[in-house]
Amino acid sequence: MKKIIKNKKYHGFYLVEAIIALFLITVGLLVTVDLLSSTMKNTFEDRDNITAVLLAQEGVELVRNLRDNNFALGLEAFEAPRFPSTTNLCSIDKNSPRLFCGAEKNFNLNLSNKFYVTGSGSKFKRRVAIQYSGDGTASDPTNDTAVTVTVIWKGDMSSDFPADGTLATKCTAAKGCAYVEVHLTRWN
Repeated sequence: MKKIIKNKKYHGFYLVEAIIALFLITVGLLVTVDLLSSTMKNTFEDRDNITAVLLAQEGVELVRNLRDNNFALGLEAFEAPRFPSTTNLCSIDKNSPRLFCGAEKNFNLNLSNKFYVTGSGSKFKRRVAIQYSGDGTASDPTNDTAVTVTVIWKGDMSSDFPADGTLATKCTAAKGCAYVEVHLTRWN
């Protein structure tokens, strides 16, 4: 008797197997693209937050420089023309010989020659708030002035820089805001 052994070997894929493999590859690619896009978004947000904190710190350093220049010239630390006579919301940049307050102020910053200066053209806006304790003169026993520099990069100027100076209490990176607050003495 002859034994006939039938050995069936299939070569290739069934249509269902091909569709499942294509589905799994597509899902994997979509997850990868979504992961990359969310990573890029977070990277840009972190870059903006770091830039804003550095711009706020720069604002504090510029105010400190104005105070030191007054002292070097033999003036009171927070005396005009570099400082406003009353608490005010002002602007400043690296080219400023003083704080610009009232109608002169311009909170907008512009990137020029790798530096942010007053002007328009970037999403960053910086405000300097000075809060004198006492009158800031030599006869005043109070020796402390609070300087708050706030930088925003999201939102509208009129609503985000309220005149009452309450922005710093509501300032978060999620809202597109960063601030630095220091207390400066009069030196003398």
